[in-house]
Amino acid sequence: MSRDHSEDVRRLNWALNKNGDAGLEDMPPVPFTGNIDGMEGGNCICVLGINPHWPAESRDAHQNEILPIRKMVAAFQRGEKGQYQIFINSRLDYFRREMANWKHYKPIGSRYAEHFFPGESYQSVWERNAFALDILPYWSTGTGKISDSRLRKNIRTDPATSSHQRMMSEIIQCTKPSMIHVNGTTARRLVEEFYCPEPLQSRGQEHSLMFGHAKFGETTVEVMAHQQLGSRNGPSSKHWPGFIDKWRKWHGEND
Repeated sequence: MSRDHSEDVRRLNWALNKNGDAGLEDMPPVPFTGNIDGMEGGNCICVLGINPHWPAESRDAHQNEILPIRKMVAAFQRGEKGQYQIFINSRLDYFRREMANWKHYKPIGSRYAEHFFPGESYQSVWERNAFALDILPYWSTGTGKISDSRLRKNIRTDPATSSHQRMMSEIIQCTKPSMIHVNGTTARRLVEEFYCPEPLQSRGQEHSLMFGHAKFGETTVEVMAHQQLGSRNGPSSKHWPGFIDKWRKWHGEND
């Protein structure tokens, strides 16, 4: 929260796009989403994406999430130190508040509850059994302007993104998820390059379904990766039963 996010965004827009516009918004970054302090170690899922999606101007998210984050960070940087814990609490309580983006998280939560946590709902599963991280914590309307090669080059060398990688790794080591669910091809490439001791194993060309292991510090976690959920060519809810069948078969082979 103490970093000059405007300067970080300005620098990263140049670092991640040869024309100086990677599409990142002048907005404080998101460190994590969900109740990481309440996760059941060894019985939770971390959904890992590329970066937070900047909502359309007409969406309630601007009033419910964007504006409160701006106010909390600005107050902290003015010297109101208590705003740090208020901000952290807002991320821990995300799924209990109006800011929760259920359009994005309901489909994911529903599949988790159905296939991994019977008895839970798309909402309750986020209390103890699921949370979200992004590899790049800065907002954008899309990732089309972000160069994959430039992102790989800068993710561990830029002071802002390298600091976030350390924090992300610490969160995973503390929560000990049973699975890292990598949502999207760009995120998968970064996880595979920086965190996987061996290449992920392809389990079919459709939607680039891949399984394997990632290591964060001393913690090794199983990985399921595929194309972006809900994208034009990405998987939808109808593909999940097939994904889970293949996952359980792979999991049995690797026990």
